[in-house]
Amino acid sequence: RHDDFFDLGGDSQKAIALALQIEQTFGASFESSAIVERSTIAQQVEFLETQQSQPDTGIPAWLTGVHVAGDKPVLFYVHGSLGVTYLDREFFDFMGSDQPIYFFRLPGLKEGEAALETVEKLAETYVTAMRRVQPNGPYRIAVSCGCAPIGLEMSLQLEDAGQSTDALVL
Repeated sequence: RHDDFFDLGGDSQKAIALALQIEQTFGASFESSAIVERSTIAQQVEFLETQQSQPDTGIPAWLTGVHVAGDKPVLFYVHGSLGVTYLDREFFDFMGSDQPIYFFRLPGLKEGEAALETVEKLAETYVTAMRRVQPNGPYRIAVSCGCAPIGLEMSLQLEDAGQSTDALVL
């Protein structure tokens, strides 16, 4: 229960498979990116139990709070061209324990989700979700690989709404 997934040889591909198995077995949304912060079975069980007992926050399933503690502005991390985000522990260690981080997954990858087809619509949808987590800026956005146009559009839409983007990391 307390053995670490990564210490046992876990990697990004195994994390995706584990998350899918958790979803199929328990009927609960569980993103592979969450395994970085919840790398033991005990932590995953606690998360699933907490998730089931909390009221709906309006935050979509494709936006995952991987590390939600800390007093810095939230870092919103936009997926790469494959639609998922997976970073290793070194990334989190570098960011520090006081940096809240949320990961986006491309909507439409899971059954029952509507796919979004334009950069503008993705950015609009992501900004709306971001503002549920953090109503006002400054915002911090990081973007993987080929999805840089989404991050740039998000920053522009925030600016149009009178909000500031403190950092846009591509």
